[in-house]
Amino acid sequence: MADIQTPNRHRPELKEMSAAELRRRMTEIEHELHEREKEEKEKARAKVIERAGELRDMFVNALDEAAALEEEHELSIIPVNLREFCTDSKGAFAPSKKWRKPRP
Repeated sequence: MADIQTPNRHRPELKEMSAAELRRRMTEIEHELHEREKEEKEKARAKVIERAGELRDMFVNALDEAAALEEEHELSIIPVNLREFCTDSKGAFAPSKKWRKPRP
């Protein structure tokens, strides 16, 4: 309760500041907070993009493996709609060509 009644007890320099200085300092702090939030969002976005690339590569590898198994055992295990989606311009099933992006 004492901290609520004397909020500047731990920050005596705030007692010396005028209202205008306090407002300016609050604006600076808000700006710093906004910049930190922006940086954190950008880091999180980069992580998501990286993970999405990894998952895409895993999916393409699984499709390539399924295609190899189909060919080897003369099976049809890949769903038709997925097969159509992964067909390249020459009519070949090629998920690697269709989806794999070069890594920077």
